[in-house]
Amino acid sequence: MGLDNSMQEEIYDSLWSPMERLFMDAQGEDKFDYFMRAYLTIKTGVIPRLDEVYATFKQYIFNKDVKDVVSDVFLFSQYYSKLEFGKEDDSKLNEIIANIRTLKVEVAYPFLMRIYFDYANKIINENEFIEVLKLTESYVFRRAICGIPTNSLNKTFANLFKEIDSDKYIESLRAILILKTSYHRFPTNDEFINELLNKDIYNSRNSKYIFEKFEYFDNKERVNLDDLSVEHIMPQTLTPDWKIALGDDFDRIHTDYLHTIGNLTLTGYNPEMSNKSFVEKRDMAKGFNNSCMRLNRDLVDLDKWGETE
Repeated sequence: MGLDNSMQEEIYDSLWSPMERLFMDAQGEDKFDYFMRAYLTIKTGVIPRLDEVYATFKQYIFNKDVKDVVSDVFLFSQYYSKLEFGKEDDSKLNEIIANIRTLKVEVAYPFLMRIYFDYANKIINENEFIEVLKLTESYVFRRAICGIPTNSLNKTFANLFKEIDSDKYIESLRAILILKTSYHRFPTNDEFINELLNKDIYNSRNSKYIFEKFEYFDNKERVNLDDLSVEHIMPQTLTPDWKIALGDDFDRIHTDYLHTIGNLTLTGYNPEMSNKSFVEKRDMAKGFNNSCMRLNRDLVDLDKWGETE
């Protein structure tokens, strides 16, 4: 507002208004403050509180050229829209970004927006950018499964880009993540597998993400999973027949395995299956025998469902 009218109009028409439309068209007006917080995190290395974004931006822009700053804000808003609104045109990138978005980890956006800048300016190529995205996805997801508190993630991602060696971009990022310890650590394969097998997946906010990963792995034939629901193969309520099938230790087996990944699958016929026996669920008209889900393929060859299965 300190500029003369003609400059105000030029900046508004060429930069600010298009940026506003970017958020409005995606029905994401409520995300603008989140974007500005991510932008300020990139530029200052400090994460402002959401209710202090405006004051922080005023302080940041003091004694800077207004047009230069707004031009830069507009540029980074393009990267934010690709991450948050799925505006990336490259289908390979968009698929991985959609996975990250499903994990609901906006704290990674300052880091990824800065990586986007390097990709857009050809400092890294597409394969390197994909590697960064996949490392980010794996880092966030493994930590979630292993129950590592998320409150350390914002600081980790706020300063992660500064730690990268530009001459060894991917190699240095891998090393940085692997060498982190305590609450910042990247869980190992052994820790991750153990937690994944034993975690309550049914009540996890990442359950949809997990089932998509299993169903879509190395598979170009996609099934619409939106109308499917999670099925407990061993049901939540044990019938007398189920208790007999599980054996004398049925109570412990039920407690230990009910909500774990090994007892869960997807189906469109959850109410019909209810707490039927395994063989009934397998052989019924809309049962596992006739399922189009790859997740259910191995169930066809089983005659019983117990602790081993």
